[in-house]
Amino acid sequence: MPVPRQKHHIAGKPVELMEGLLKVMTPGPILDPFMGSATIGVACLSAGLRNVGVEVDAAYFDIACERINRATNGI
Repeated sequence: MPVPRQKHHIAGKPVELMEGLLKVMTPGPILDPFMGSATIGVACLSAGLRNVGVEVDAAYFDIACERINRATNGI
């Protein structure tokens, strides 16, 4: 697994790690109550799963929205 060049959040994980973990989960919507920079949301998009993310920090919420939009548009 490649080391990410840019971390969006202090506790950020690689999207590839989250994609691997999602493969062993029962199919269904995924709740991420501590969304941070939306790594799980991006992985869910990649896997075709529905995702609900919650983030209280406005700065991280903005980063999460940007990452979800980029992943949705294939950028």
